Amino acid sequence: MPSKLETLNRWVDEVARLTQPDAVHWCDGSDDENRKLIALMESDGTLIPLNQETHPDCWLHRSHPSDVARVEHLTFVCTTNEDDAGPNNHARCT
Repeated sequence: MPSKLETLNRWVDEVARLTQPDAVHWCDGSDDENRKLIALMESDGTLIPLNQETHPDCWLHRSHPSDVARVEHLTFVCTTNEDDAGPNNHARCT
């Protein structure tokens, strides 16, 4: 489902040629898409349902094990307004 914006379609095509992904997925926001994404993440172990009695429709999502670990003391958020960076910001770029 490409975009109605031809400029966006060309950009996605260009980036896909450069990065050579296994697939390109255009999100449609449908309930069906949501169910498929949940099933995919549950099957690969990155999405774990919480107690549905106490927390209905709530999940714990973990990144892929090969993803780089992120630690707050090494996280730098660059913004022109310090408040936009959030409480974990350690740097301010202008």
